[in-house]
Amino acid sequence: MTKAHTVILGGGVIGLSAGITFLERTSADTFQVTLVSKDLPPRLSKHTTSNDKAAGEIERQSSEYASAWAGAHHVSAANSERELRWDKLTFEKMKTLQCERPWDSWWPEDSIAQPLAWVNQVETFHSSKPEEWIKPLEWYPDFEVLPQERLPRNTASGCRFSTLDINVPLYLPWLRARFEELGGVIIQRSVDSVAECIQFAEADAGMPVTAVVVCPGLGARKLLDVRDHSMYPLRGQVARVHAPSCDSSIVRTWSSRKGEEQHRYTGYSRCNQEGWRDCYIIPMGDGTFVVGGTRIPNDWSSDVRPETTKKILEQVLQVFPELANVGGVPLPENVKVNSVGVGLRPARKAGARLEEGPALTWEAPKGTKKTCRVIYAYGFGGFGYQASWGIADDVWEIYARPSLRSPAREPRLNRM
Repeated sequence: MTKAHTVILGGGVIGLSAGITFLERTSADTFQVTLVSKDLPPRLSKHTTSNDKAAGEIERQSSEYASAWAGAHHVSAANSERELRWDKLTFEKMKTLQCERPWDSWWPEDSIAQPLAWVNQVETFHSSKPEEWIKPLEWYPDFEVLPQERLPRNTASGCRFSTLDINVPLYLPWLRARFEELGGVIIQRSVDSVAECIQFAEADAGMPVTAVVVCPGLGARKLLDVRDHSMYPLRGQVARVHAPSCDSSIVRTWSSRKGEEQHRYTGYSRCNQEGWRDCYIIPMGDGTFVVGGTRIPNDWSSDVRPETTKKILEQVLQVFPELANVGGVPLPENVKVNSVGVGLRPARKAGARLEEGPALTWEAPKGTKKTCRVIYAYGFGGFGYQASWGIADDVWEIYARPSLRSPAREPRLNRM
């Protein structure tokens, strides 16, 4: 029996989640998934069971590999019903993962570091009528609008709820491990086009490719047969800080009443008047926190800017002064910073692209024509993690229905 062969171009959170979704919904006897990517998370090993070592491994990645640098929490910022559906599907999937713990062989239940962790989340807003920002949050567990007396200074309104934070240095390598455990094949290499990606996947598997899912992030600008110049970076700089004593008890005085804390740690983010989060504190559940709040369009620099780090620390210390656990004085120099990094979020001027495009067709040996379906999934900016499983579900639904597209492009494949 001939297997269907699908290729995933891109090894970030979207590509890996899509690959896993395809493999979980098919049989290895009839289906193969090959993932081709220049950038990949490290393979799980005895080193990646330690959060500090795992962070060190993943933070050696390129800034354009935004999945490696994310400060990831599940806090919806959906601007449409479609985006909200992605977020809700992802939240339900992550709840199931956190409950079933498929990573127990790496991180047993009593391990401090976990790929997903429940937290109390506090969101604040500059507007006293933030309905458009609160609406995407009302469905979270334990949601409540906070009265003014329970808000930090200089904020007009806010809410709190329970959610899941994603410990990226553990979660992203686990996605790779899960993909390979299900029989997925990985080819780590750079390609210049979708056509070249197909070429390498076919040569490696010894079977034709019937569909390709294109999710290369910012790489969509460079692929010769995509060249999407509406893609641009949103530069973000984050710091990973160590403050194990900064648990939920320290924010009780303003975010909750005594006894209301559902979880050990509390996260925080602040929406500015433009509607994006310019200050956030994301607990990883093991005493480390990712802090940030920068979002600079069209800035391609991967260099860490010390003045930006200082500004980030000054902002977060106004909310959680206990992050300064050296000397007790809430100053940036008293925060134990484990690392600082830059990630370039893959944004798109027209919004995310998730659709089937024209099929690729080309002349095969002996004068026959070959056709390959193409599904595009990129341009998700800073919400890749919180929408990942919902996006993967949509990719599968597009694949599973009969293609309505007709062949329109005929790239040249240099056969090996």
